[in-house]
This record gives sequence, structure tokens and C-alpha cells, in this order.
Amino acid sequence: MGFFGDLWKGVKSTASSAYRIGKKAVGTVASVGRKAIDVGRHVVGQVEKIPVIGDVLAPATAMARGALGAAEGVVGAAERAQGYMKAGEGLVGQAQKVLGGAREMGRGVRQVMRTGDLQQAADVVRRGQDLYGEGTRLGAAAAGAARGIQKQESKFAQAKGVW
Repeated sequence: MGFFGDLWKGVKSTASSAYRIGKKAVGTVASVGRKAIDVGRHVVGQVEKIPVIGDVLAPATAMARGALGAAEGVVGAAERAQGYMKAGEGLVGQAQKVLGGAREMGRGVRQVMRTGDLQQAADVVRRGQDLYGEGTRLGAAAAGAARGIQKQESKFAQAKGVW
């Protein structure tokens, strides 16, 4: 493999490592954050129920509820990011399958050029038609995922009053 092949391997390896670390971090933020918010809401609710102390600490509990609301936004973003990562993994898997098939087809074409085997040429053409269909489905899946993300983000922004 030449310089560019080695460079691509390095880039791919680094990107894969960064993705795995990011995925783990997002998952941790989502799960730990969700638990902390639930505990925080419970504690604030219990403090507010105490007759005299709840009234005295009302300003502090109001601030705590505001902080919990901000934390809820962060955790919600992490949970959405998890969903997007999962959808992206599916698309990447499909793309790898199509690229693998294209490599296989390229080898087949080279073999046909060397041997002149018409049966093998027909097989390569059929594989090309299959790859075209897989590529078309991949494009449709990517477009559907993008529309889904756009729709979900729009709903989230409307719920938060951003737009």
C-alpha cells in the first residue's frame, strides 16, 4: 500500500478511536445525568414539602429547579446525540457494504480484462447492478435519516421556545 493508503488507514483509525471515545462520553453523560436529575428533582420536591423549612428555602429550591432544567437540556441533547450516532452507525455499515462490493467488482473487472471470460463479465455486470440498487437504498436511507433528525430538532426547538 502506498503513501495515501497508509495515510487513509491512519485517518480512519484515528476517527474510529475518537468516535468510540465520543460515543462512550455521550452515553455516560446521558445515563449519569439522567440519574442525577431524577435524584435532584426528588430532593427538591421533598425539601419543598417540609412545612416551615420549605417556605424558608423557596428561593434556593427555585434556583435548584432552574439548574435542573438547564441540566435537563444538556442530558436531552446527549440522548438525542446517542440516537443520531446509532442512525449514523447503520448508514456507515451500509456504506461499507457498498464500498466492499465496489472493490470486489473492480477486481472482477480487472480479471475479465485479463482473461476475456464472458461469463465472468456478465457476473460483474450483475454485481454492478446490485451495487447500484444498494447505493440507491443507502441514499434514500441517508435522506430519510436527515429528514428525521431535522424533524426531531424542530420539535425540540419548538418545545424549548427557541423558534
